Amino acid sequence: MHGDKQDKFSPDGYHAITPYLVIRGAGQAIDYYKQAFGATEVMRIRQPDDRVGHAELKFDDAVVMLADEFPEINVVSPATLGNTTVGVLLYVENADATFDKAVSLGPKVRKPMADQIYGDRNGTLEDPFGHRWTVATPQGGRDPRRDETADGRREQEVNHFKELLMKNNVDYKPEGFHTVTPYLCVRNAAELLEFVKRAFGAEELGRHPRPDGSIAHACVKIGDSMVELGDVTGQTPEMACALHIYVPDVDAVYQQAVKAGGTVLQKPTDQFYGERSASLKDLCGNHWYIATQIEILTKEEIDARSAKMAH
Repeated sequence: MHGDKQDKFSPDGYHAITPYLVIRGAGQAIDYYKQAFGATEVMRIRQPDDRVGHAELKFDDAVVMLADEFPEINVVSPATLGNTTVGVLLYVENADATFDKAVSLGPKVRKPMADQIYGDRNGTLEDPFGHRWTVATPQGGRDPRRDETADGRREQEVNHFKELLMKNNVDYKPEGFHTVTPYLCVRNAAELLEFVKRAFGAEELGRHPRPDGSIAHACVKIGDSMVELGDVTGQTPEMACALHIYVPDVDAVYQQAVKAGGTVLQKPTDQFYGERSASLKDLCGNHWYIATQIEILTKEEIDARSAKMAH
């Protein structure tokens, strides 16, 4: 897969990977993300029962998709499950200001804002709908190998790929990252790394193991997007999430992903909103929606088709 514009197979304004959040009260969540993070609403498709069947928000150069939960088809949110191990990393120009504004609107602070050994200044919050956001700004000119932990002990290992991405950074996002980055917390992260490499041609940029052999943090590049992941800890239960991946040939990648061990959820199908898509589940329970654009439709055309289907 290529990220060059001439080889681009995702719709304009989209990257290869897009986080997809399931939320109880998606309409209220859209309003919250607009206020807290300055997101712009791109589209909202309502179901006959007034639930949000699909919506999209723009965060700077990245899109986040979301929908209400549909328990009848086992699409549920953190509010139903009681927890989440999926995080979204949001790079902004001023992490402190964005974090403080978001917290003032009601979230729980999971990790206070602080300078990190790998060069970011970040903090983590849980929004009113159960999803966790790490709000970050890279700190230029710092060498993460020379930082020390709070108790004065020098950190022994720092992810090499983080050092490379932060080197000579002139933007508030590290090189190669978009504004929003999915972060997956799973069991058997090493196996998930192998799956995404075999299924989607992902490039592993680095991994940071714990003493027990589990993965504390790893990063892969898929197309023009980054996905970060790690193993869950004893304090954090496992939970699956959904990701939307654009590819040039849905049918070929679908077959490749099935061979890599994916469980079929939906075979490749042409969709009313101008895409051909398929879906499958990886060995950790994450859902992957594989798609390519086959028609360029306006928002009005999509809304009209949606309304026609609803009736």
